[in-house]
Amino acid sequence: MRKGVAMMALASASAETFYASPNEAGSVEACVASLRHPGDQCLFKKGRYRPSDLTHGMVAVSGLAGTKDKPFVIGSATGKRGDVVFDGTLPVGDACDGSWQPYESQATRLGQRRGATGQAYVCDLDRSVVVNQLFVDGAIQMAARWPNARVDDRSAFMGPERWAHSKVGGTHDPVKTGKGELLDAGACAAASDCCSRCNENDLAASGVDATGAVAVLNLWENGVGVEKIKKHAPGSGTLEYEATWCKDEIQQRGKCEDGYTGGAGRYYLEASLNLLDTNGEWYFDAAAHKLYLWTDAGGAPTAGSVAYKAMPYAFTFEDSSYVHLGNITFFATAIKAYADNAAKHNIPTVTDMVFDTLDFTHPDSSARMTGDLLSQDTVTVWTDNTHSMKYWTNHRFTGCTFTLAENKALHAQGNGNVYENCAFEWNSWTSLCSSVPPPAVLDGNCGTFSPGGAAPQDGTTALRRLTFRFNGPSKCMRPGGQRNITLVHFEGQLALADDGTFVESGGEESSYLTYNWAHNSGKGALRYDGDDAHGTANGIMAFNVVWNVSAFKVKGDNHTFANNVGFDASDMPGSFAKHTFPHEGQTQGDDLDVIDGPPVLNLECPGATTPTANEKSRFTNNVLTNVGQWKTFDAASNCPFPGAWKGNLVRTSTPYRYDEPDALTYFTINSELRWPWGRDFRPCAGSQATAMRAGAYPAYTPHDKVYWIPGALREQASEPSPQDGEGAAIVDADLLFLKAYRSVQHVVYFGEAGAMKKVATLSGDDNVVQTGAKKPNTKYEWRVDTVYADGSVRTGNVWTFTTGSHSACPPTPHDLPPAPHVAAQKCVDAAMKIKSIAALATEVKKCYHQIKHEKSLQDVCT
Repeated sequence: MRKGVAMMALASASAETFYASPNEAGSVEACVASLRHPGDQCLFKKGRYRPSDLTHGMVAVSGLAGTKDKPFVIGSATGKRGDVVFDGTLPVGDACDGSWQPYESQATRLGQRRGATGQAYVCDLDRSVVVNQLFVDGAIQMAARWPNARVDDRSAFMGPERWAHSKVGGTHDPVKTGKGELLDAGACAAASDCCSRCNENDLAASGVDATGAVAVLNLWENGVGVEKIKKHAPGSGTLEYEATWCKDEIQQRGKCEDGYTGGAGRYYLEASLNLLDTNGEWYFDAAAHKLYLWTDAGGAPTAGSVAYKAMPYAFTFEDSSYVHLGNITFFATAIKAYADNAAKHNIPTVTDMVFDTLDFTHPDSSARMTGDLLSQDTVTVWTDNTHSMKYWTNHRFTGCTFTLAENKALHAQGNGNVYENCAFEWNSWTSLCSSVPPPAVLDGNCGTFSPGGAAPQDGTTALRRLTFRFNGPSKCMRPGGQRNITLVHFEGQLALADDGTFVESGGEESSYLTYNWAHNSGKGALRYDGDDAHGTANGIMAFNVVWNVSAFKVKGDNHTFANNVGFDASDMPGSFAKHTFPHEGQTQGDDLDVIDGPPVLNLECPGATTPTANEKSRFTNNVLTNVGQWKTFDAASNCPFPGAWKGNLVRTSTPYRYDEPDALTYFTINSELRWPWGRDFRPCAGSQATAMRAGAYPAYTPHDKVYWIPGALREQASEPSPQDGEGAAIVDADLLFLKAYRSVQHVVYFGEAGAMKKVATLSGDDNVVQTGAKKPNTKYEWRVDTVYADGSVRTGNVWTFTTGSHSACPPTPHDLPPAPHVAAQKCVDAAMKIKSIAALATEVKKCYHQIKHEKSLQDVCT
């Protein structure tokens, strides 16, 4: 196994090393307090460190001033991931152990009739214990809620399916009357109606009494809020609340987020004893100090099995510089380096920190259960630079993971910070987050990650090799002043909040977005927001691949959009999505880019906000199945092709430009790219894309050694192609993978199931193995072992796939439909003879749809 990490080698030979041990009260604080001279190390022996091991409930690090060559080091003694765990939980204690009493109510009886097993229990807690997050045997429990959902099976993240729906007719007026009213939409009349405006949930039919519950509300375009229910009667679909959410913003700019939806949206209820009706739920009565729990087993909780979050922060840092924190797992706790006094002194008080190989699970928690609707504790590395951009913090995050945050996983701001090889997965099942850290409040319209501050002065890319998967806020990333975003893997941004996109940038200096993947979401792909009237300009989107996602969106002017690939546009929108994830074609025979599918690139055209939008932008060497416009446009403009276009492979456009035959070329994506289903986006030899040098990758050759794959490098090789479990791989698929973190070599094994053998040893960045033709309809398995600089080897997972009968790069079909521009011209000419506007619209739509399917123009236009 790999020994140590690079940062541990930075300490000088004369530095002292101190150790701490778990289950020894005061050991951790004594270790940290021993750090006096630059280069000193405080190392934690293997084990689990709890709040009871810490004299003051957390470790306060202050006054450490290391140097670039001799930083202070705080980390694992073994250097191995997972060996040192700081656990922020404590057992609920003797007050409950052995004294849980059965609890019964109308809600629990109703839950039993609906299939819940066993029963709920209650105990009296010590007055010193406050519960805002609860675990049983290490698994997080769900605060009692309706509709029911869980975190461990990820159902809590499924908004369209597992949140209730509300309908138009509600009221939210925090400014004038304070009135808030939500009207439940009730259950769908038919299963086919689910789930954009309704699903199986029906508040009136549920029988619950929601009075006093907390409501998490998706009632604003681009935002989610929270209110406490003041009045509800069982059997009613109307919820009344005192409207407070977004009051200040409405007073300042006339609306909340991008506007109240009139009551149409989604919501769920939580934090009420009346909602405790199934296994895995809990409730804490702060006034009576009683804890209610319904375990998965349905029996009385066993001694020591129930724990609550007792330590929001394991470490805090202030007045320190050049401190390296590494190889620590944080469970139900976080770290904080919050220099809020920098605004007063115009100088950062925490600088040049390195956060290396830190794993955060359940790093945050809200206090909604105990009545505080807005506060949040989470990982916070933040310098308030409101009054000055002169000073630099220069922090570095590398190899960190953030998983299962209830709201936001990381607050980060500072000039010169770098974030690389970090992963954010399954965060924010509430879709609540905030743009600034505690003690500021949740605001509902922000990103999974919104780093603030200027990019590094030396030109280092600030945001590189990150992975974002299955996170809840409407945006995945809002980069602020960080211009360069490269090699980031965006996947499956969830349908909890309306609107949204993977990346939202804008302003006069829009971000540079290069070598990224974005896929499997109804949200937008990469977006330059704002518009030309508000100065959005000067961005670069280049060498990105997006599929099964709504679209690139380019607003403003003077952008460069080059060598991008977009196909298989999402079958659902970013707002009022019908299901959490869009459907994706999975077989080689599917033509993913039907001609009447949605655009994969939407552009602001002249006339939307200015007469010259995107007229100075450049579009070169892209492969796009459909190009469309954003909002309105000047009919006299060249929409949707404003600006300069050269060397692009575009299949169709919306509106369809039958008068621009040179702008459009009919093609099928699987004849242009080697295996888009398997994430091999190299242009086929002899394809149009190859001839035009279009697309995000060099053209395929049988001698390829390196294939760029975005995302965080993990402890072992990852992101295999063919993907693990693939059931219809092409028979001539190459083996592709993402190299492991800090690897020097990879050893690849491959063969039919049960007969793997070593086939390659790859060095450096090499990650392509060409195994030649494989048998059709045959199961194969492969594995990639990682070799480190010290000679240690990490054995990889075994991946499997089954071949189909197809090969890469099938020829373009001979029975192509007629040239689309010719067919469209004749169809529209014929339709224009129709006098009725309604009939004209119908005829044009029919022509547009049939062009793809009919070989004979006579069949279309007669």
